Amino acid sequence: ANVNTAGYSRQTVDLAARDPQQVGNLFVGQGVDVVGVQRAYSQYLTTALWSQGSSLQRADTFNQLTTNLNNLFGGNNNLQTALDSFYAGVQDVANNPTSTPTRQALLAKATSLAGTFHTLNQQLDQQWGQVNQRIGDSVASINSLAGGIADLNRQIESQTSGNQGPSDLLDRRDELLRQLSEKVQITTSTQGNSINVFIGNGQTLVSGGTSQALKTAPNAYDPTRVEVVASTGANLSGQLGGGSLGGLLDYRSSVLEPTRNKLGQTAIAFASAINAQHRQGMDLDGQLGGDLFSLPAPQGLPASGNAGSASAAVSIADVSKLTANDYTLRFDGSAWSLRTSGGSAVAMSGTGTAADPFTFDGLSVTLAGAAAAGDSFSIRPTANAAGGLQLAISNTNQLAMATPVKIVAASGNTASGKVTVNDVTDANLLATTQIAFTSATTYTVNGAGSYTYTPGAPIQMNGWSLALDGAPATGDSFTVKANSDGAGDNSNALALGKTADLGVLAGGTVSAGASYASMVADNGTIGAQAQVNFDAQTSLYQQASQSQSSVAGVNLEEEASNLIRYQQSYQAAAQVISTANTIFDTLISAVRG
Repeated sequence: ANVNTAGYSRQTVDLAARDPQQVGNLFVGQGVDVVGVQRAYSQYLTTALWSQGSSLQRADTFNQLTTNLNNLFGGNNNLQTALDSFYAGVQDVANNPTSTPTRQALLAKATSLAGTFHTLNQQLDQQWGQVNQRIGDSVASINSLAGGIADLNRQIESQTSGNQGPSDLLDRRDELLRQLSEKVQITTSTQGNSINVFIGNGQTLVSGGTSQALKTAPNAYDPTRVEVVASTGANLSGQLGGGSLGGLLDYRSSVLEPTRNKLGQTAIAFASAINAQHRQGMDLDGQLGGDLFSLPAPQGLPASGNAGSASAAVSIADVSKLTANDYTLRFDGSAWSLRTSGGSAVAMSGTGTAADPFTFDGLSVTLAGAAAAGDSFSIRPTANAAGGLQLAISNTNQLAMATPVKIVAASGNTASGKVTVNDVTDANLLATTQIAFTSATTYTVNGAGSYTYTPGAPIQMNGWSLALDGAPATGDSFTVKANSDGAGDNSNALALGKTADLGVLAGGTVSAGASYASMVADNGTIGAQAQVNFDAQTSLYQQASQSQSSVAGVNLEEEASNLIRYQQSYQAAAQVISTANTIFDTLISAVRG
């Protein structure tokens, strides 16, 4: 009858012969007594089942979430497609730099690209919210199960007589422990007839007949991040492993959060490369180019428990050194220290003042106000970048597709030259400058001075460089001036197109596109490993379940065999009764005769 009852352990009746009754010189048996009901049970196999169930649920949860994430980046909102479309628009403008419709199309593609970053970030935020919700649901379920186990501990203690415990209550408690192990990894210890339950690094969840309820609370730095805390308020999120809750926490910290940071890192790399080159150009109004895209500032979030008045302003000083890490900056009362969110120490220089900011991993941090001992800040350089990327211009004339300066070579020159911009902030960048060679190795500037020319080396001044092709002769002259009539010039448009493959990150070796491709590939690898792990854990759980069921489970074939045996015993007893009745009837008939 209990073959389908979850957690039921097969029970067998222990029989013992009664003392015989003496009849003359003979002893007549008096049948049997029921001396106990034995529960078929193996602590080792049951504990192994809990452990494998915990591992399976963790693997299942992690696998489901990574599959959803990979589907997100492999769907219609593919960032690489949006990047390719944007650079195709840049090439179209390079082919026809004076066309207003072509420029308008480029702005539309730039807006679409920013929208793709936003959509991906929003979907990551949605998954973030779903994970938080599931964490809260898991904590509520854990508390309910823990309360049930504590209640059963009390009942078992009160109903246990000697070594004979209430088998059905013991089964019910084991079933709740199995369900609890699927929520979070547990360890247990026996105290009398009660079972104590521990999670994390020894945090007590159930002690005898009482349970310690878990809670959820917002993260000290980020209120959108739900943490699991003990009844004492201690943060347990980093300690909990196994079960569906462990899978949620592991996925959030090792996959979802790094993915959001890497997407932001890609957005910063792309925008910085485009902006740096766009600033090197001149627009249709004869103005130097500005930023094509805008980005939000990196975050310096104070802990909710900070006692001081200090604040942290974070900026990116060198994109090539930027990582996808988050950091924690902490003050001990005398000095500041820095660690990644994973706990690794990070070296930094500076004192944190405006004149001498803290610098590390391409970041600059300036502190204001007074900090108290124990104050800390979460430094998040890339987390909000993808969601905050915006197109900075709306006027097609502001697209700076021409070079700011141009070179005019005098007729009859022996050598030719090419000018490139090095520093658009130079105040004299657009000043007209004449370079006249008085010999093959000397030249004047605007008719004054005598400067040495080194063959093969560029002439640098006013924020530009003049590189000569061929050896100059006496009388060769070049004029560098503002490209005020360069509406048809596509020099900077061509340079913008080259930023698609420009190394920006990792010391200037990884482009924005390569960064995104690496992120997608890494997540694909994690997803494949998660599937393999899930399949392996499924097999291990099935083996553990079969082993445990072979001892404690109800076997229908065995029960059928027992029924036949009982039936045969009943039939044999019936024959004895029938024979005795026949003899008795015969004796009665003989006496009457």
